[in-house]
Amino acid sequence: MKALERLLQRLPLSHLKIIDIRTQLETISAGFNGETRVDQIMQEIQFDIPFFYFPNFECELSPTRFSQLDSVLLTNRYLLLIEIKNMRGELHFNEQPYQLIQDIEGKKGAYHCPQMQLLRAADTVEHWLNCMELPKLPIYKIIVMPNSRTIIKTAPTKVPLIMSKQVALYIQKLNKLPAVINENQFLELSDAIITGNKPFKQKSLCEKYHIPKEHIKNGVICHCGASGIRISERTWHCPTCKCAIPNAIEQTIQDWFWICGEVVTIKEFMDFLQCNSRNLVARTLNNSNLIALGNTKSRRFLYNHRVPIFNK
Repeated sequence: MKALERLLQRLPLSHLKIIDIRTQLETISAGFNGETRVDQIMQEIQFDIPFFYFPNFECELSPTRFSQLDSVLLTNRYLLLIEIKNMRGELHFNEQPYQLIQDIEGKKGAYHCPQMQLLRAADTVEHWLNCMELPKLPIYKIIVMPNSRTIIKTAPTKVPLIMSKQVALYIQKLNKLPAVINENQFLELSDAIITGNKPFKQKSLCEKYHIPKEHIKNGVICHCGASGIRISERTWHCPTCKCAIPNAIEQTIQDWFWICGEVVTIKEFMDFLQCNSRNLVARTLNNSNLIALGNTKSRRFLYNHRVPIFNK
């Protein structure tokens, strides 16, 4: 979400992709709010059994099979796959073909079906569990609707759909199931999920939205969207906010990896930062947590999405 906000700040207001990106940002923001609400509910549930909760589950279960879900709950009795849809208006969960249709005051939009996503994910996770050679853990699936004003015109038939206030009761009912795996097997499985829970290789926003890098504004950009003015080696001033831009270089490096690509050279970042001090740029990149590749002259820096670029 923050990456899209920074992309908007680095695009001209007249850019053809502005409307699409703003629409995507609104959708992601609504989804994030819904996931946060469900995460809060999960924290309120009293568990008397071993469990691990994995929000934002992204895992490569095999070289050809992937799974990406909003949340996964693991216990010694079951595995629960959760997909959260914080959408308004009227919803139709069509099954011929599988498609989610949203109707807001007569304006319709079509989306990937969360029911099919959960069915595919369950099949992938079951295949992976079989490879672990552990006792078969039952897999449950639910679609959660955090918005109580959403009207479900056509409900899914193969995956339960519940409102967020029903989540606690649903899970408490599952917790009464008999244990399937012992403590050691539970820890083995949870360790495997923790190890495998990693984001896919993400496309840069330029690649995702087919935006040429030449369309991206270079330099230090304030959160208000104004271009900063350099007043000392590491300080940029915003002419609009009338104050120093915090973490100017660090934020610009983060912008590069979100927007332009996962690898950068010293020369590329000098151009992007609009700074002619090679020593400053080289020192900053070398002191980061980026992965350095190659020798000094041809060195490139690789972004690891799981590690912050700089230690706080």
